[in-house]
Amino acid sequence: MLIAKNIEQFNLRQVLDYSSHWRHFGMKIAFLIVGTALVFAVMIPWNMWQIWQVEHYPHSEATIVRVWTEKWRAKHKASDLVYGEIQFEMREGNSVETCVAKVRLGLPEDGLKAGDKIDVVPRGKDCKSPPLIPNIVLRSRGIS
Repeated sequence: MLIAKNIEQFNLRQVLDYSSHWRHFGMKIAFLIVGTALVFAVMIPWNMWQIWQVEHYPHSEATIVRVWTEKWRAKHKASDLVYGEIQFEMREGNSVETCVAKVRLGLPEDGLKAGDKIDVVPRGKDCKSPPLIPNIVLRSRGIS
């Protein structure tokens, strides 16, 4: 009788350990799903907001003052990105303010160089917020 009681306890303990493993696995999957949903819940409205700004805010013409290339490394590949310093005018009512900003201009294949003119969308009422560049915003969303 004593042996049978120990075997029952042993089997019960095995079952409890096994169900605990699946419970932890299920919690990990649940956290993964919730985390992914939260990331998309933030990314989608942010992207839609930027596209709306490009379509509805006033545009301005900017002059590229300086251009440089930086290496950008993702997990599996490295590529070059073109950055630059641009100068543009922001109009608010009757006042005009000249702004200078450092922004990402695109890829080397775009062939941008100092002196080129590009379309920008100034944001905010001062020069502190970097402008949106419609070409980059729309191309990165697959719209262009």
